[in-house]
Amino acid sequence: MRRFIARFLSLLRNGTAERELAREIDSHLALIQEDFERRGLSPGQAKQAALRAYGGVELAKELHRETRSFMWIEQLLRDLRYGSRGLLRNPGFAAVAVLSLALGIGANTAIFSLIEAILLRQLPVSEPTQLMLLTRAAPGNSPVGSFSYPRYERLRDSQEAFSGILAWSNPEFDVRVGQEVTRVSANYVSGNYFQVLGVQPWAGRMLIPADDRPTRRP
Repeated sequence: MRRFIARFLSLLRNGTAERELAREIDSHLALIQEDFERRGLSPGQAKQAALRAYGGVELAKELHRETRSFMWIEQLLRDLRYGSRGLLRNPGFAAVAVLSLALGIGANTAIFSLIEAILLRQLPVSEPTQLMLLTRAAPGNSPVGSFSYPRYERLRDSQEAFSGILAWSNPEFDVRVGQEVTRVSANYVSGNYFQVLGVQPWAGRMLIPADDRPTRRP
């Protein structure tokens, strides 16, 4: 845990840590150079020999950075700084790039939302993977349409393959509000519709099979 905290603090004081690292390496190189000068080498020769003996300054810096901080975060910050400077130098290109990214992200988000709603998200019922759609088939197994309600009732009462069978249709109605008439879509459902789907109400009650009966009009 202490090592993690130390790395995090080093990330916050990255500039100071780099300067301290540079001073430490320079001090170490100076000691090695002095040693070679005492052996009789000139200052230039001693400096080159010190660099060879040290084994690579940049490699040492990279190894030190890996142990003291989170390298991938530092690289990300450097890339962001470099990219922002480039965009600020060319504001026209920056505007086009930002607009292109916004359009691309928006389009991908819209497409994913549609796919998630249609293909990925399951229906909010108790067993969505067990739902099946029954249709009438003509010769050649091509579907020809839905069932009449009396045929649905006979199928519902005689079948044993399913835990329940429900029926629905989606006609359109004219709804009058004051003097305005609006065409709206609605659903006719059988009385066991919510029972078969396993849907429970937040309050009150849903339709039940006892509601599935003709209504006499006066």
